[in-house]
Amino acid sequence: MKGVAFGFAVDGDFNASKTLGIHFGIDGGDPTFYIGEASQSGLNYFQIGGGLGATHTRFQPKFVLKGTATQSPNFRSAVLEYLKFPPTRETFAFDVDLVKTASANLQSVKALTEQLLTARDSLNLIPFQYGSWATTYLKILRMTGLEEIVTAVDSVYATTGMAAVVAIKGMELGSE
Repeated sequence: MKGVAFGFAVDGDFNASKTLGIHFGIDGGDPTFYIGEASQSGLNYFQIGGGLGATHTRFQPKFVLKGTATQSPNFRSAVLEYLKFPPTRETFAFDVDLVKTASANLQSVKALTEQLLTARDSLNLIPFQYGSWATTYLKILRMTGLEEIVTAVDSVYATTGMAAVVAIKGMELGSE
């Protein structure tokens, strides 16, 4: 998955005589890019690309231990800070008129509302079709609004309302 590496931290026992040189390569290239050299004990932090980072699919660090005949660095750990770029996915935002949709499907607004809530809370993708588009599968991210109960002039209760739905398309295999 594409990403940008922007920071690198190393921890260890270092000094002027025992250092750790840090280089990196990206996407299979040789590790020729220089990040820096750790020469102080404890945590050493380095920016990559002057803070701009390095865009990559694969990041390959290379560590070069430098010491003397009597002193060698003790390298304990390294942490890469990066931001992943997930594949772009289509999102859909639409309003559901509860009364019209329930009437068109010969059901009550309450039953439709329960179906929408079940779909929202489901861990499964749900089928979605719009106009002449082929059916696609979505996950509902959020749904607001839903029903209102109103009293008409003649004291008859009616249910009305809108559901604002936001959904995202499921990822397809191999869509990195």
